[in-house]
Amino acid sequence: MEPAKTTDCAQLEQLADSDNPTTALRAKIVLLSQKGFATAEIASTLGVSRKTVWRWRTRFDRGGMEEVTRIPRRSGRKPTIRRSVESKIIETTLHEPPTHGRRWTTRLLAQTLGVSRAMVHRVWREAGITPPEAESGPRERRVDPTVNGAPVSGLAVCGAH
Repeated sequence: MEPAKTTDCAQLEQLADSDNPTTALRAKIVLLSQKGFATAEIASTLGVSRKTVWRWRTRFDRGGMEEVTRIPRRSGRKPTIRRSVESKIIETTLHEPPTHGRRWTTRLLAQTLGVSRAMVHRVWREAGITPPEAESGPRERRVDPTVNGAPVSGLAVCGAH
């Protein structure tokens, strides 16, 4: 391992005491390597594998301080939601009346737009949207003012004769 510059050593010392445990571990590995400790000793002292020590020694030799502080891209499934679909869900929810019922439901909107209910729910949650009631106004319940076809003219009080 090539010796570190004086400025790198000072930065490594600061990073070794940082609140970020990942960066602190990387800095400690490089510092102990600079002091001449063997890979197995460093691994045992820090509680990591020899492969981890070897990896960070190599990365420091290759990229210097930038490599120690670099945050790698994470693997895993990339988001598949497209902005156009997301905006269409929001636009439809807020500005178009539902085809059936008084408000959009995840199921109805998903079926209308050809996306999953989970996607509709996720977009609503991330955007903080609650589907508004339809503009048709509240539905009133009509009371039939007749009893058995005859109009009701007054109120009868139970038990009063």
